[in-house]
Amino acid sequence: MYTIRVFYGQHRHQLDAKNRFRIPTKFRKFFGDKIFLTRGSDNCIYVFGEDGLDKLLFDRFKDIGLISTKSIIKAKRQIAGHTAEAEDDGQGRFTLPEFLIKHAKISKNIVSVGSSNWLEIWSEERWDEYNEENDDYDALIESLVMGDEKATV
Repeated sequence: MYTIRVFYGQHRHQLDAKNRFRIPTKFRKFFGDKIFLTRGSDNCIYVFGEDGLDKLLFDRFKDIGLISTKSIIKAKRQIAGHTAEAEDDGQGRFTLPEFLIKHAKISKNIVSVGSSNWLEIWSEERWDEYNEENDDYDALIESLVMGDEKATV
């Protein structure tokens, strides 16, 4: 039986003094044994299970060799080079690496955001700004339904 994994919703929480966070239970069950963190767009952090990371890094780039366009090589480096395995402390908390905290501009408060087939971690301040900047929900929905490829979602 095929299980559909859809991440949706948002949860606001905080990093502790050791930069640890908890992945909400409703999301945690979809990741499996290993969780990977990497830089995401718009200064967020993408969170994948091992199978999601495989799809991103290996399936997407499997036929790309050493002779590739510079942009493809750069994309591979940027994704793979900025990915870290999240370490569980035994109590369900994961440490967020300093380079990802810096990338996401996180001070303390974070938002875990479902993004269909992966999870995103945002600085609470950046998430709120992003939503204010992209508040034309009706236009976004219309572009999805009407198939407007120029729309940015």
